[in-house]
Amino acid sequence: MSFELIKEFIQQLVKLKYLTIQATGTLDLMNGQLWEEYLIERKLKKFNFKFTLSKNFICYQDKDFLLQSFRSSFWLEKQHWYIACEKGELKSSRPIIYSIPYF
Repeated sequence: MSFELIKEFIQQLVKLKYLTIQATGTLDLMNGQLWEEYLIERKLKKFNFKFTLSKNFICYQDKDFLLQSFRSSFWLEKQHWYIACEKGELKSSRPIIYSIPYF
């Protein structure tokens, strides 16, 4: 699953205001800037998620790097949406990034 596939599906839900999603897919799912731009456009009131990187991908970034794009004023000050990340120390470990406190 990729960000673009989810976006394409959500586009069909014109009255959507609350979104809860759990998906396993590509690294772009963990890009807070992509989500920020899209969420502003869609004017969602609530967004809860849990994304896991597919086992077909290797992620060399650490947790801080993955969380950085979710630390903008949009996420923290405007929406008060807080994000956490779990990732083992091994390079082969798959990161999980999710909204708090929902998941």
